[in-house]
Amino acid sequence: MKEADIVRAILRYLKTVPNCFCWKEHGGMYGTAGIPDVIACIGGRFFAFEVKTEEGKATALQESVLRKIQKCGGGFPPPPHCRKVSPTRQSRGISAFRSFG
Repeated sequence: MKEADIVRAILRYLKTVPNCFCWKEHGGMYGTAGIPDVIACIGGRFFAFEVKTEEGKATALQESVLRKIQKCGGGFPPPPHCRKVSPTRQSRGISAFRSFG
């Protein structure tokens, strides 16, 4: 499973959640480095999802951005009912999402 497949699964699920606005953040030379892959506002709360495959690993910059978001009150919950997606590094307050199965 590719990272893009995981992102699509997360977005597909989030689009079924009431009071949710979400998007895929596209990196590039005009974007902010380290921004998580999926951004969502659910019921007035901010959530960020950094997505990785089994082989992938969040960079130091990505983890730094996730810590800054968390410090400001943003969340990193696993997306419920997203099959083939599991949270990692939850105990450190940083969540990336990896495919499994």
